[in-house]
Amino acid sequence: MMHAKTAVADGCWSRIGSSNSNLASWISNRELDVTIENAEFAADMESMFERDLEGATEIVLDSGKVRSTDPGRRPKRRRRRGARTGSAGRVIAGAAGLGSAVSAVLSQKRTLESAEGRVVAIAGLVLLAIAAAILFLPGLIAYPLGLLGAWIAVTLLMRAWKLGIANRARPKDRRQ
Repeated sequence: MMHAKTAVADGCWSRIGSSNSNLASWISNRELDVTIENAEFAADMESMFERDLEGATEIVLDSGKVRSTDPGRRPKRRRRRGARTGSAGRVIAGAAGLGSAVSAVLSQKRTLESAEGRVVAIAGLVLLAIAAAILFLPGLIAYPLGLLGAWIAVTLLMRAWKLGIANRARPKDRRQ
């Protein structure tokens, strides 16, 4: 068995590799992907995926049950209500890895691996660029930070207002 991540987009672009499409995979783990732009290859990739899907077993983590799919029938794709797509977990994991490497440099409490040297160098360059921007172009940083602060403040005030309305709508004996 080969463990690889694959993707096909628009019926012509394909990706095969080991990366998880996050910073840790690309920078510190040194994982690589191959991309191919070829409609025939993409069609082959899609048919391989369909064959693999027929023999797959769906594992439902919410209820703890394992449900086997009928090989002659394609499994129904159900999306949990409120489920999000995207890679927020990957971003958090990448940020945690970056934070771990930077804190190891600052605290000197553990020895860094050679793969983390690149992450530390990139973090240093990014911080140096931000420091230069603050020193030489303060408006470049101040205005976006001000807008971000205003946006967060308005969001908090709107949430507080909605909570106030929700609390006023409830009977008084239920409030505590």
